[in-house]
Amino acid sequence: MNQKEFEAIVMSARQTALNVCHSYGMDEDQSEDIAQDTMLKLWTIHQELPVGKHEEVMVAVVSRNLLIDLLRQQRET
Repeated sequence: MNQKEFEAIVMSARQTALNVCHSYGMDEDQSEDIAQDTMLKLWTIHQELPVGKHEEVMVAVVSRNLLIDLLRQQRET
């Protein structure tokens, strides 16, 4: 996936990440943080991402994993 293709999916990908966070009961600030971290993670690997219909699934998986990491960190403290 090149930069233009990535830019084309950013808004819907961000909304998908926010939806995943909200489905786990996260507040707005935490959801925004996870969505931003998701976009950063996807940007770092955007060259390896395939172009096609699987972008939303990848966004959901990355945001869910980041969310789980955050919840584990909160539980340990």
